[in-house]
Amino acid sequence: MESTPPRGPFAPLVPDQPNLLYDRDVRTRVFHEGPDALRAVATLKDDSLTPFGYGTVHEMRLEVWLDRPSLEITAVDAGMDHHPQQACPFTTHRMRELVGLSIRKGYVAELHARFGGNRGCNHLLTMAQSIGTTVALSAFAASAYDDPPQPSGADDWFRQIVTRAPQVVGSCAVWHPEGELAQHMRRHTQ
Repeated sequence: MESTPPRGPFAPLVPDQPNLLYDRDVRTRVFHEGPDALRAVATLKDDSLTPFGYGTVHEMRLEVWLDRPSLEITAVDAGMDHHPQQACPFTTHRMRELVGLSIRKGYVAELHARFGGNRGCNHLLTMAQSIGTTVALSAFAASAYDDPPQPSGADDWFRQIVTRAPQVVGSCAVWHPEGELAQHMRRHTQ
């Protein structure tokens, strides 16, 4: 069954996808800011139907500074360029509550406790979650930025990851502490 694409101002912004209802783009980047600091910037943009046709509904940014050794958030800045309700920008001040939170086990649960549901903006929460994941994934890259690894092969590469960024173990199903990769690393490092 084919759908009839909307016409006029209610047509999606992407002409080759006339049945597009909602388009979300979330991007998170982590920057090396010296031997003791990282900066993470997340952006979110939503395009969908508005009262004026198909257009941008949300466009916002969340930027955090982190102490590199502890991955503790030391500063936060949040902003909204596009938002559907006049009151939306008032939720950005709550993001300052991220200061003091470390990106470690329990980070996502703490985000939901502080900002989930009617305690905050779910779009800012989405970006804060993305920052947590991306900062954790970049821990090895941050280490390699100052001291590039010299792996002798794939096993050595993974061994260096575990040595430099031990928090990777337990971060996902592949890196489960009792999983195949972690067991393999233990066998080859003993």
